[in-house]
Amino acid sequence: MTMISDKDIKNFLETAPIYTWIEFPKPAINRHSLSIGAIDAFCETCGHVRPFHDMRSRGSGAGLPSPKPLSNGTSYFEFTCVTCRKERREFLVEQIFDEK
Repeated sequence: MTMISDKDIKNFLETAPIYTWIEFPKPAINRHSLSIGAIDAFCETCGHVRPFHDMRSRGSGAGLPSPKPLSNGTSYFEFTCVTCRKERREFLVEQIFDEK
């Protein structure tokens, strides 16, 4: 097992078949989400592999309390093709944590 990183999350979203289970050790850092900004995927409109970015507004976050550590639940991902801005990829990932 390896420590979960943005690269690991990106690779998982790009290559894992639906309903895939993968196990990572508990992160040593206080990661508050699995969120990443981009993946590469095949765009049906463009006909090529293109970068897909998370284009949802995040706000500035100023004045907000520190985010809570990542916990059991789900993470939602939404990416849009940066070339045509028509194709979208959406993922819902369930995360389960234990003390290991």
